[in-house]
Amino acid sequence: MNKLNDFTATGLLIMKLNNIVVEKLLTEFLRNETYKIGLKKAVIGLSGGIDSAVSTYLAVHAFGAENVKCILMPYKSSSKESVIDAMRVVNDLKVPYEKIEITDMVDAFVKNEHEENMSNLRKGNIMARCRMIILYDQSAKENALVIGTSNKSEILLGYSTLFGDSASAINPLGDLYKTQLWDLARHLQIPKELIEKQPSADLWEGQSDENEFGFTYEKVDKFLYQKIDERRTDEELEAMGFEKDFEGARVIRLEQNYRSTSNILDAANAVIENNAGRKRKTLWTEKSGGDKTEVYTALDERDEARFICQKILDGVREGRSYAEFGILYRMNAQSRV
Repeated sequence: MNKLNDFTATGLLIMKLNNIVVEKLLTEFLRNETYKIGLKKAVIGLSGGIDSAVSTYLAVHAFGAENVKCILMPYKSSSKESVIDAMRVVNDLKVPYEKIEITDMVDAFVKNEHEENMSNLRKGNIMARCRMIILYDQSAKENALVIGTSNKSEILLGYSTLFGDSASAINPLGDLYKTQLWDLARHLQIPKELIEKQPSADLWEGQSDENEFGFTYEKVDKFLYQKIDERRTDEELEAMGFEKDFEGARVIRLEQNYRSTSNILDAANAVIENNAGRKRKTLWTEKSGGDKTEVYTALDERDEARFICQKILDGVREGRSYAEFGILYRMNAQSRV
């Protein structure tokens, strides 16, 4: 068995979260961020996919079904199964919904361009932006916030449309990898038809996420977790068994595309990039077996905040609370004075 296969056996286990805690944190996050600006309702674009379904279930837990309005926005080429699956969510949660066709909007724009052979990518982006126009209009109509549906894998890969599906007032899924989101969906008891279906933005017939990537979410999530969360170098990733063309030609190319259009990944990569010569602050020390002591350091406040967040997530995986980590962190800091 090679190194990647060894890692594959444990990779997803390392990423596994305590979904009881995750559900509580994300529900409170939605409620707190919405209530603090004086709103108590949410609007969600329900596509029939797993991402929008998870956001909907979390929103219902946060606000109650009567305060969450789902908008179904099919195009003429959309899969009939997408609408069927969206209605599974509506019927299960008993949420109010409205079906608004986007065909006339999209076709009017395409016709105005006087192009017979517009690419699927351009047309898909138009569709995504038309949907967000509708959602923000519904937001104004309902006096509600638009809830996002983009997961961490999509965000890091740049697999979204600017001012389209990436536009939302608040996004509860932004720090969950796709494989973690599937696990949370099982915990939330979302209909299995949505969990088991092939991931697709349903922007054109036969389209699927993984066919466009050229790799599976399972594989890329393990890679991104090691590169972004664990801050592995290219040499370490290669030693773990990730092919050089996978980490270079495919994933990094997509990351660079995303960095050119958004500052989200820039912030994460600012922590990863080489900062030789800068003085590091000691954050945390712990015994790691025998007489060996692990020392964790930071370059700046952002680096320290990232470390704290990672430790909190580690604690969540082990069933510990925020408060418990806060006490341990303060005690550890005092011991260094």
